[in-house]
Amino acid sequence: KSISKFIGRLVTNNQAEYQAIIESLNQAEKLRATHIHLKIDSQLAQRQLTGQYKVKNAGIKVLWEKANRLINNFQEVTLEHIPREKNKEADKLVNEALCHLEKGSR
Repeated sequence: KSISKFIGRLVTNNQAEYQAIIESLNQAEKLRATHIHLKIDSQLAQRQLTGQYKVKNAGIKVLWEKANRLINNFQEVTLEHIPREKNKEADKLVNEALCHLEKGSR
């Protein structure tokens, strides 16, 4: 399932990636999924959530904790890093959210 949602103007790409992960996990919970495979284009988020990297940024730490709490609700969660240049679907969804924002602000 694809989701496109505006999350604010003043967020970093890493904050946006974590918000997308959290939203995806929330949606998967609503669908009562037990095994989740997330394709994400942030290698940093993927490595932080799999324990390969530490989380040093306080703002990201809050989102990381929230994502981890959600991850623990599933039997299995895999996080696959997809390089941005190969992730056209994510770009399409971002553009949909921005287009929706522009239409709403007129």
